[in-house]
Amino acid sequence: MSVKNRSFNVGRQSEQLMNEELFRLFESIRPLLLDALDGKDGPESETQGSLWLDQAKNELKTFNKERNQWDTIFNDKFRITGELLDEITPANPVKGQLWINQGMLWYFTGQTWQSVKAFDPSESEVYYSSFEDFLLLSPMQEQSNKVVDKDDEGNDISLVAKSQYLTPSLKTGRFYIDHIHKVDYEAMNQVALQYPSSITEESTPSWVHVNPGRLTEIRKRFIRIHKDLSSIDIQTERTEFYGYKRNSPFGHLLRPVVNNNETRGDYYVRPEGIMLTFNAIEKFDYILAITYEFSWIKTYGVLRKSNSREDEKDFYVGDFSGPVNVFLEGYDLENDLFYHNAESKTINIDREQLENDIEVSIMKTFKNEYGVIQKRSFSGEGIIRMRKDFTNPLVIVNGMAHHKAHGGISIDNEVVLVKNARKGMTYSIIELEYDDEKLLHEAGIVNQEDENGHAFIHIQDFPYAIPDTHGIILFVDGLLVKKEEIIRDYANNRITVNGLAVGQEFILLHDKDHMLLFEESTGRAIGTGKFDESLLFMNGYLLCNDTAIVSLEPEEDFYDIAVYGEIKQFVSTVDGVTTRIYKEWNNFTKEWVECSQMIASQLDGICFSYENAITAVIINIPHTDEDEFDCYAYNFAHTIENPLVIKSKQWTEEEGTFIPVEEFFVPGTNTLQVYLNGVRLHSNREHPTIPGYKESDLGDGFYLPVPYEGLITYVLERPEKGATRACDRILLTKEHVMNIPNVYRCPIPLYPGWVTIYVNGIRMPHESYFILDNYTIKFKDNLTKLIGHESNFPTRTEIKGNDPSETVELPFIKEDLILIEVRQKYDKQEKTYTNYKPDNQEINVMEHNIPPNILEANDEILIYINGLFTGYKHNVDYRKDRAKGVITLLNDSYSRLINYDPLYKFLETDPKKMAKWELKYGRPYIPKIKNVVTLEWR
Repeated sequence: MSVKNRSFNVGRQSEQLMNEELFRLFESIRPLLLDALDGKDGPESETQGSLWLDQAKNELKTFNKERNQWDTIFNDKFRITGELLDEITPANPVKGQLWINQGMLWYFTGQTWQSVKAFDPSESEVYYSSFEDFLLLSPMQEQSNKVVDKDDEGNDISLVAKSQYLTPSLKTGRFYIDHIHKVDYEAMNQVALQYPSSITEESTPSWVHVNPGRLTEIRKRFIRIHKDLSSIDIQTERTEFYGYKRNSPFGHLLRPVVNNNETRGDYYVRPEGIMLTFNAIEKFDYILAITYEFSWIKTYGVLRKSNSREDEKDFYVGDFSGPVNVFLEGYDLENDLFYHNAESKTINIDREQLENDIEVSIMKTFKNEYGVIQKRSFSGEGIIRMRKDFTNPLVIVNGMAHHKAHGGISIDNEVVLVKNARKGMTYSIIELEYDDEKLLHEAGIVNQEDENGHAFIHIQDFPYAIPDTHGIILFVDGLLVKKEEIIRDYANNRITVNGLAVGQEFILLHDKDHMLLFEESTGRAIGTGKFDESLLFMNGYLLCNDTAIVSLEPEEDFYDIAVYGEIKQFVSTVDGVTTRIYKEWNNFTKEWVECSQMIASQLDGICFSYENAITAVIINIPHTDEDEFDCYAYNFAHTIENPLVIKSKQWTEEEGTFIPVEEFFVPGTNTLQVYLNGVRLHSNREHPTIPGYKESDLGDGFYLPVPYEGLITYVLERPEKGATRACDRILLTKEHVMNIPNVYRCPIPLYPGWVTIYVNGIRMPHESYFILDNYTIKFKDNLTKLIGHESNFPTRTEIKGNDPSETVELPFIKEDLILIEVRQKYDKQEKTYTNYKPDNQEINVMEHNIPPNILEANDEILIYINGLFTGYKHNVDYRKDRAKGVITLLNDSYSRLINYDPLYKFLETDPKKMAKWELKYGRPYIPKIKNVVTLEWR
């Protein structure tokens, strides 16, 4: 009995196999240990993808039903080393293939064979460990003789001798001199460095290697050293240790003792953990143990290294969220010269703007907008047309603030006229009045002096109007004044500033909510991009963050894994009250014991030196601009950041059916999506008999079923979080229609997950269907029934012969094809709205009730217009503008995808005729053509 006609609902078969999934699993592994049939390359099978172990060749094979043959799994991958010892050059090599020729290792670049440059293994312990996921080399072994720098003619140009060292990889490791992290080494190539011999001869050079590609977890544990007990029972495999003094946040790398030389080591390695040397016990009070866990297969982990010496500077502003303006030396900074990351709560400013200790101020606003002056009036005034409604706007042009009280600007409805403003000047508008909140206290001209000739600004009832607990924001001649320069004189109801003169314009704002921050009141941040865990060094010493000590789990969860002296801060919330208690594990009494106040104070000063934000690390301890920070931010192997790759290319029939893909993908993982002129194509994997595109075996492209002409777009969405496929797919046809039109039975479960549906390649919004149960879906449109049910196959009328009067009715037998994808949600969101304004190239988030987090999307935003995929890419075809709250479409193809109502377009360009229409019909004209736009993001 074949798989396709086996019954599961009659007779005793239902007692033997309860469901179809179990039987399919049985069929896929049934041939695994069978012998090959005589004259055949394997046993008999009818199931695509079933497995067979060819014990004669020791090869695992899979059944290719289309070719009716058994194929070796990963055949090309095995060829990387399969011909390693061949005496002749391998035929048809694949890129990356290895071959040993006369004792030398060669690799194939894809075009030619090249020798691998290697060091003599007798000279370096790195040779044996270069493929380790974690490696601590201490001390490092110096290579060959010391060197000095030479010029092109071989003459010495430096008297400084340098020692050379090998590492597994300079990109992924860290260099130390004694206990201190160093970045000032000289890189010779990707695996070798050199450092002045005068330093290395008197110290211990060390190297810590961590393979980020396979990294799945970083576990930090904080332990108090008991002076009468030198042992710490934490595994040394994949672990590095740092020592801390009780009153210092700076961690020192601890080195293993080699050859009993305690002068260059801090602990002995024991089977159960480490034993500290006498000097280490005396010197340090706490130990931070960092253990790394790795996957056993190659994955997508990422390391991002950043430091305080880079071209940008980040300021942490905490819950200081919402629209912001940034001021440098009192001038308002243009919007495109800084970046407000609401996720990580940081402001990122290009360092070119921060030279010579420029003062930075950051102002939170109720509402603001930015732009560039495009036009001037006949009288020479710059014209600004406000996009938002402002009650009392503060207008900043070319970095300087203006208010209507001074006469420098005039406001008529949404139009602002600015005297002497030129075309091309940038502007910013800040709302000074919002609901019941009023920022503006007074705006005017300085007109008073004291008896010494010092100008001042008088404030009526100053102590009551602006108490000393409230802030003051002061602009003088358009420039923001730093708060330290404002002198408050409550006794005489006045404020002044050094250098203030009669005749200067001022704008005084009452900042009772402390909406203005200055640089010293912001936290320092190091931008990293998204990450899972980090290591941060300050001047070479490791800082400790709260992940080493804070626990939201109860104490009993750690009873079996805690070690003597380990400390946790247990956090619990009862009736809305949160408590935080430091406790230390006592291995003798098997209990967590509350720490003393003195120890708690020490821990506060060490374990919260910095914190992880979403895309930055926030520095919490005192520091100056002279302090240097180096950050190692890790994305774990199960996390893929920005996985989507979108590429488009024009294609002609003459170019054939094979479409190359620039980025490698794994075939059969549902990573690849293909579109033709925005219409989704299905692959030959979705249905056994309906032709579709075919993925190449090497994952370097795909084959179209027939030659096409048009815009080919492909999307690569790689599997995430340990999944083997990006999604599950099925193509529904008339075979899946139930007895009710528009109701389909789906062979794959529809939840839990994120369902995406294409009907004949057109993307369906979520609102267009119901999921009735885990395997049943109903489309809502009862007027236009999907073709496929036996009752709704239409007929078409054709002329019979050449006589138009004779016709014949022919059945239409092509059913609708419904492609369904189910993937993990991964915080995906979708919004569909109707666009009545086809000329508008901006998608307004508020107007269409789109969640505003779309403007902070970490991945590409997938944009569909009337169900057709645009293939638009960020910063190429669209741009997210957080200040305006819009997504601006930059691609000209948008106008070709949008449908127009010509009458609406005519009335929109002539307001008088539109007004006549409203007067005649009592309502505005509503376009007869709708454009449905679907957005998907995360």
